Amino acid sequence: MPNYPLFEQLAFAAEEHARREHRTTNLTVEEVEAILVAERARGQVENLQALMQCYGAWLGQQIVSLGGEWRGLEEPVPPRVYFRGRYYSPLDEIQRRLLPQGLVGDSLAELLQRMQSTDSHESSAATAQQRNLLGWRELAKRPEFT
Repeated sequence: MPNYPLFEQLAFAAEEHARREHRTTNLTVEEVEAILVAERARGQVENLQALMQCYGAWLGQQIVSLGGEWRGLEEPVPPRVYFRGRYYSPLDEIQRRLLPQGLVGDSLAELLQRMQSTDSHESSAATAQQRNLLGWRELAKRPEFT
């Protein structure tokens, strides 16, 4: 699994912000949720992008620590984390919690719990890929397709 120092640095910046601004010593998912609520209430738009990146990287690193992998680093959208056959966007998840008009669903703790309890779809995807491959091989044997 590749190591991405930028995400580690941004996650560390989130921890520093939590210590400095919110007097949090050991950052947990529940504390991040409370910090995001407090920051949303402050409404300081100039800090929004930095907070989204730092806490989004922190959340992403939590998912990576569970076995996820950062993906989409070269794409024009925020990077995502691939975990158990699905893609998650931690930066978008944090942004929804920070924006005044953002819709917030489950708590971050519930989101992580649901992610961990979800079965991997990789095995079913592999099975579908195998079926497709067999189907194409059968078609390749037919004279009208050669």
